[in-house]
Amino acid sequence: AYVLRVTGQVFFGEFDAKKYPEVGDIAITDRIILILLGAPLLIIGLYPTIIYPMITAGVQPVLAMLGGGH
Repeated sequence: AYVLRVTGQVFFGEFDAKKYPEVGDIAITDRIILILLGAPLLIIGLYPTIIYPMITAGVQPVLAMLGGGH
């Protein structure tokens, strides 16, 4: 219950700008970086088959050396 309450306060609580005047809005460069890093993560998370051939190509030789590959 405590974890849920604290999480709710962190993400949905009121922000006191007078108490933290140095904290401002996110800069445009930070937004761009966030989008450039977050979009591939979201896409791969939703459609992991995009990178499946690349992973398989790297894992097959290792499995063959260990005797588990086909």
